[in-house]
Order: sequence, then structure tokens, then C-alpha cells
Amino acid sequence: MDLIKQLLKQTDVLSVLKSQAGLSQDEAERFVPAATDATVQELQGGGLDLGALLGGGGVGDLLSKLDIGQIAGAAGLSAEKAGPALQQFLPVLMQFLNGQGGGIESLLGGDAGSLLSRAKGALGKLLGGS
Repeated sequence: MDLIKQLLKQTDVLSVLKSQAGLSQDEAERFVPAATDATVQELQGGGLDLGALLGGGGVGDLLSKLDIGQIAGAAGLSAEKAGPALQQFLPVLMQFLNGQGGGIESLLGGDAGSLLSRAKGALGKLLGGS
């Protein structure tokens, strides 16, 4: 995935995971793709406050929605190692995505305003509006 290559090239995420989450180089290299894929899927699935994420907050909400066991399994780690690694990883990933041209908006296939407008429109239709 090009996003993962860019993340690894443009951030110190592996160093952060090794120094602050206690992962080995090999564990960190396996963790990043698994955690990135799971995070992107969750972001694309909706249900998160994009405004908070775009503003640098909301990481706790995102963390609570991710399946740490699934990420751990995909990375070949224990959940005990993956949990702290995910807490260190998400702020780095969000900062990286926000720094990219288009950031989270392009990842989700639009800009934040249009995504929010579409969400409000869909909600209105569900509630009986036009």
C-alpha cells in the first residue's frame, strides 16, 4: 500500500513504536500495515467525528472502535503489545494524514465538508426528510 510506504518514509513511526511501545524492529514493521489497514477501514466506515479527527482530537474515539485483537493477530503480536502500540501509533498516523495533500478527506473520497453534508443528507432521508 502506497500510504504505508509514505508513512514509513515521512514519519518516525517505527522509532516511536520501538522506543515508546517497546516493540522490536520486526514487530513494528509488521504492526504498521496491520494498524494502518484497520484504521483506514474504520475511517471509511464512518461513525466518527471527522471534525475532531481533522482538528487533531478524537483519537480516543477512534481507538475505542478499533479491534485490537484483530490488529494484533494480523501483526503476529499479543493484544498486550498491540494495545500500547496502537495508542502510540494513532497520533502519528493522524498527524501524517492531516499533513498530506487532502489528508483524511482524500482518504475518504471527498472533502470534510462534502462528507458531512452527505451524512446530514442521508440522516435527513432516514428521518423522513427529502
